[in-house]
Amino acid sequence: MCVRANLFYTLRESKQFIKNGLVKVNHQIIKSANYILKDKDILSVRDDLRLEFKEKYLSNLLSGQILRPLPCYLLRNLKSFEVLFVQELFHIKKIPDFTNFPWLRFPNIRKKP
Repeated sequence: MCVRANLFYTLRESKQFIKNGLVKVNHQIIKSANYILKDKDILSVRDDLRLEFKEKYLSNLLSGQILRPLPCYLLRNLKSFEVLFVQELFHIKKIPDFTNFPWLRFPNIRKKP
């Protein structure tokens, strides 16, 4: 969610910042990149780095480097630079079912029996 919230550019970068203790969920530092967000969880960076991340985000937004919009299930507060996760807006049913896609019906010709 850190990448989708435009806090970090890559998944690797976000994992590194989480393991170093720079990311907070509900005002508590997390050290596991496998943390599953619950409804109304607040995602933020450490207090001493918040201004730096806010300036970086706003400069990237104004220069057009952020092309991906914030998903509807993430709500950003620019004043406190926190992101709220709203589970009601996160619809898992909208993810397509890949079992009926055509490439799954044909055998792999490179695969040897």
